[in-house]
Amino acid sequence: MSEVKQPIFDVIVLVLTMAILDDAFLADVHSVEDIFKTRVSPPRRSVRLKFKEDKLNVPICRQPVSTSSEMTTHPIKPLKYHTYLYYLQRLSLAVGMIRAMKPYDLRRGTGEAVDSEF
Repeated sequence: MSEVKQPIFDVIVLVLTMAILDDAFLADVHSVEDIFKTRVSPPRRSVRLKFKEDKLNVPICRQPVSTSSEMTTHPIKPLKYHTYLYYLQRLSLAVGMIRAMKPYDLRRGTGEAVDSEF
């Protein structure tokens, strides 16, 4: 299903998942598998998925919102850099890293992965 050995690192699948959860596609798509199972007729090599008009200006990454019963995302407020940094640091420490990750670490790791492919 993914072109990446570990699907958690496939950014395309992650963005598609967020779009599916937001019900952003005009097509009747309920899972990433629905998209990858679609047959593409030659000479095309891709599938064009159109977004709903009301979803075009909604940010992909949005601010978390805490209510008394659950944690959800804000319908339109974009994710702030400080919030992103806070969750990145919490996640890196939770998985046992010696020091908290920084966005630079992600950029550098991605760059090295791309360089090793070519």
